Amino acid sequence: MASRIGCTLFVLVLIHCVQVFVEGYPFWERSVGRRPNNISQKKGDVKLFSVQGCDGPRSLDYAEAMAECKLRYGATIASYMHLYQAWRKGYQKCAPSWLNMGTVGYPMQRRSRRCGNRYGIVSLGFRDVREKYDVFCYPDDESVYFVEACNGAMTFDEAEAECQRQGNSIATYDQLEEEWEDGYQYCKPGWLADERVGYPAHDQSDECGDEPGVVDLGVHDRSERYGVFCYRSDDD
Repeated sequence: MASRIGCTLFVLVLIHCVQVFVEGYPFWERSVGRRPNNISQKKGDVKLFSVQGCDGPRSLDYAEAMAECKLRYGATIASYMHLYQAWRKGYQKCAPSWLNMGTVGYPMQRRSRRCGNRYGIVSLGFRDVREKYDVFCYPDDESVYFVEACNGAMTFDEAEAECQRQGNSIATYDQLEEEWEDGYQYCKPGWLADERVGYPAHDQSDECGDEPGVVDLGVHDRSERYGVFCYRSDDD
């Protein structure tokens, strides 16, 4: 069994290194980084973004990192190619962060002693999935996605600000309905524009209700707490 696992890891490393060589990526085996304070600012049309866990910097193992991207930001964990493309557009983040396939890295536009004195994509390679880092996320194709804060719920003003902080807007009922027509389902009430609360359902269940469609729970007091449906426009 140990031999099979070792062989599998060797093949994954070999594939990754061949990809790096063929694509001409800047690549280094090991370095260290400085932890960020919050979500990084994006440059130009860079879609990739860096996220910390609710417990602060370097608090996410690999499984938690994937969940953080999906459940709080409607995104997937970024690939090495996503990070490379962001680096090509001027993106820099001195913070070792999870990428897909269990690798860790970060992009540098200029050398810095506190960031390992490296330039390009600094890779720490494959890591133990139990180790703790931040994570690079990349938006999914859905225009509407559900977001929860670290405490699980937000007032309307907090929800609106959270969507704006991600460079997006709080979704309208019509935008959520359009996404529902494309198959989107998330059976958890969330804020919509105009202080409405609702969620999109396709399956009949105790969680989703008896009728498919966008469940409109009406206008609620702004001080009540829910998650939020954010809207990501096509030109983001």
